[in-house]
Amino acid sequence: MDQDVLLLTDLDDIRKMYDAIEQEQQKTMRDLKGLLGSRSQVDVQMTKLQKIIPNLSSLVDDSEKLCESISTTCQLADSVSSKVRQLDLAKGRVHQAIQRTEDIGDLKKCVDGVETALDQEDFETAAGHVHRYLTLDQSILEEATLDSGGVDSATLKLSQAEQRLKIIVNERFDRAVEEGNAQAVERFFKIFPLLNLHDVGLEKFGKYLCGQVARNSAENLATALNDEEKRAAVIYADTLTLLFECIARLLEGHQPQVETYYGPTSVMPLLEIMQAECDAQAKKIFSQFTEHRHVDAKLQRVRMALHPTKPTAERPDPKQFDALLAEMTLLSARCFLYFSFLRRQGEADPGGDGRQSGQELVKKLVLECNLSRLAQEVVQDYTSLEDFFMRESIGKALKFDTVTSGNLYSSMVDEVFFVLRKSIRRAVTTCDVSGVCSILHHAGSLLTTDFVEIIDCKLKAGFPSGSIDFSGVLQGHLSSTVQTVQSSFQSSSDAAAAREAYLVTLNNTAAAVENVKKLVQDVQMECSKVLDKDDERSRVKVETCLDELGSAAKEFQGRLEDGLQKLASSLSPRMKPLVDAFTSVSHQPTEDEFAMFEAHDEFIEQLLRGLDSLFRSIKPLLTADNFGNGVSLLTAELTVQLERVLTKSSFNQLGGLHFDKQLRALVAYLSTVTQWTIRDKFSRLTQIATILNFERPAEIEDYWGKNAGPVTWLLTPGEVKEIMALRKDFRTDDINRLRL
Repeated sequence: MDQDVLLLTDLDDIRKMYDAIEQEQQKTMRDLKGLLGSRSQVDVQMTKLQKIIPNLSSLVDDSEKLCESISTTCQLADSVSSKVRQLDLAKGRVHQAIQRTEDIGDLKKCVDGVETALDQEDFETAAGHVHRYLTLDQSILEEATLDSGGVDSATLKLSQAEQRLKIIVNERFDRAVEEGNAQAVERFFKIFPLLNLHDVGLEKFGKYLCGQVARNSAENLATALNDEEKRAAVIYADTLTLLFECIARLLEGHQPQVETYYGPTSVMPLLEIMQAECDAQAKKIFSQFTEHRHVDAKLQRVRMALHPTKPTAERPDPKQFDALLAEMTLLSARCFLYFSFLRRQGEADPGGDGRQSGQELVKKLVLECNLSRLAQEVVQDYTSLEDFFMRESIGKALKFDTVTSGNLYSSMVDEVFFVLRKSIRRAVTTCDVSGVCSILHHAGSLLTTDFVEIIDCKLKAGFPSGSIDFSGVLQGHLSSTVQTVQSSFQSSSDAAAAREAYLVTLNNTAAAVENVKKLVQDVQMECSKVLDKDDERSRVKVETCLDELGSAAKEFQGRLEDGLQKLASSLSPRMKPLVDAFTSVSHQPTEDEFAMFEAHDEFIEQLLRGLDSLFRSIKPLLTADNFGNGVSLLTAELTVQLERVLTKSSFNQLGGLHFDKQLRALVAYLSTVTQWTIRDKFSRLTQIATILNFERPAEIEDYWGKNAGPVTWLLTPGEVKEIMALRKDFRTDDINRLRL
């Protein structure tokens, strides 16, 4: 209300001002009532405050006394801490003086002790004195030298003794190595670190161990060249194994000494020294293997066979490579096991302080060593020979394919997958991921090219059609018709052989699908046991190759489905005369005729006999699954043919009821023929039979739309009306009035 009331002249403004003043007055009254209502609470708080006021003066006095006490304590603490620092400084100086005195005393003891020990050839004691001298604080010795000339003389004597002892230890160690005195070698090996000669000691000891490895390997290789025992076929793999075992035995035997005297990080340098000797000895073994097994010559023959320059060039027998391939896989597997041993050795060294860990050093060592290159070369040669072995063996299996009487399969399926399993398992035993993937790729390629081409060639022409005449069946002459059916399959030996070959090919294709799946599962299980589980990259690589191999099953499955479809297409025309007989029978029977059909239905009996004869002609030559698939395809075609002839007929209610019974009899028969589900093939016909059994067209409303329940109608509204039109007792107007 910033306006002056006296200045208002307009009645509306005065009223507005009056209303505003009245509202403000009401608000003021409410606030006043609130304050008066809280008066009791304010009084209580004021009473409490009045009781506290007398205590405030005593609190102030206590606070002042506490401050004085804290100030005094701080001054005392400062004084005490100053004296403590002085005492600590004095203690440090006393400790330095004691240490200096002890070092000088130790220095004099070392001078006396080292000369006596050297004279008595007690080199361990002498090295201990020198080591004590070397561990003394050199700055203290320099200060002591300035204060006393005796200390300088002692330092000079110990330095001379150190140099003399180094020469003696080096000479004695070399002499012990030449004499083959293992005890002396180990004795002087322990002295090197006392003289701060860790690297020299490890290098000399490593060369000593390498000498043992070289002699052992030479003896084993010489024995291998003259060995004619039962393991002669894998003697080079055994020789390589002995080399690795010798290295492992020496390392594990001396590892405690190395770690004790040289430290836990000294095993890796020793391992690197010995690996160089391992590479040299392995190269000799691989060279002898290549020479005595004639690997290069056999590889050359394989290349010439794969890329012949002469059309009459003789192809090597793949069986002669069996022993060589087995030994190659053993060579690769032994290298893998040895590398695993090296990795375990590297796990003991965690690294740190700027050094690489033992695992990193071993990984680099394995990648760069000559042994790894030799192993890769063997695997490369192995994959070339194994590829030829698979290609030639499978080629022969396909070329000389035979069918034993009474057998549903030909010989090529078992022989082809026997070769594949043998080659892939052999590849897995190499423990080399690249080799395994290469063989898996070759195996998949052979299946999807050579094997699939053979199947395509045999299935391309389709199932040879016969000359089965079912007219006799339609005329009721069953015995003569059966003889006609049998003679039609046997009228030509060539046609019969062609039909049998086609069915056997279908069985072979189905067997190939299952064999590929089982092969992939078996290989996956074997790879999980042999290959490195922690190598994620290798695992993914192998799984990719297995997926590629498994894709061959899809290729075979596609051929199988196409072949079965051709079989059904070839046999379905033979059902046509049987089904066409449906139109020759009246479907508007009287009650007497219906009763006669109950006793003897010639059409359904002839149809079932014809189908039974047809199925019996192929069932003995097909596997259960292929026969079930074939029956399923033929059943689908049968329903199409039945629906076609059904639309050409006319029905009354008894005719519809009769058709329903015929349909049930047909479904019951086919259900006994195979274990495969057949009823779903007759869903449309079953719904047609239901419609033909209606008493009136409007009855469809009890089964259609929301009243259908769990039933899914396969007939369209237009087809429903067309089926109803087959009932001659249904009025067209009643059918047209339906709203579906």
